[in-house]
Amino acid sequence: IASVAKVNKASLHYYYRSKDRLFEIVLTEVCGVIQEKLILIIKSEDNIEVIIKELIDVYVETLANQPYLPNFIVNEISSNPEKVLKILLGDKLSTYTILKRMVIIRNKLLKGRKEGINPFDLILNIISLNVFPFLIRPLILSHFKINDEQFNTYMNNRKSNLSNFILKGLEPKTT
Repeated sequence: IASVAKVNKASLHYYYRSKDRLFEIVLTEVCGVIQEKLILIIKSEDNIEVIIKELIDVYVETLANQPYLPNFIVNEISSNPEKVLKILLGDKLSTYTILKRMVIIRNKLLKGRKEGINPFDLILNIISLNVFPFLIRPLILSHFKINDEQFNTYMNNRKSNLSNFILKGLEPKTT
């Protein structure tokens, strides 16, 4: 780590003590930036269409800039789920704010519908549909014989398709 970062090993150890502590700090910083963006979107008074489009934008843009983050997080979750989930969820205030806003979103979704969509399912679908292509990115690059730039272009184009797909699933069912 020290040689890649081009810093002295002693300095790295002095400030971070261990690879685990360095990992925690880096992941906390990255997740904190993402959480702040997501909370601002979820707390906004925009309509549900704008909220969904903005959530998708944040995920795709963040993962395009840090494409190995999902694999890193999944790997770390398998070895220490409690620590990683604590970092991913952030502090209790952030989690409470998100859950409270999800209830508001759910109430908006229920208008005009006979049955509602669970807001947890909505958030999980948005996250899954955005993160999974980055998890299997090496496979996509290899199989479709595309480069990083083409993959990022594809993911940027996918944002509007995902928004439309999710919003279509939220439309009232006609019988």
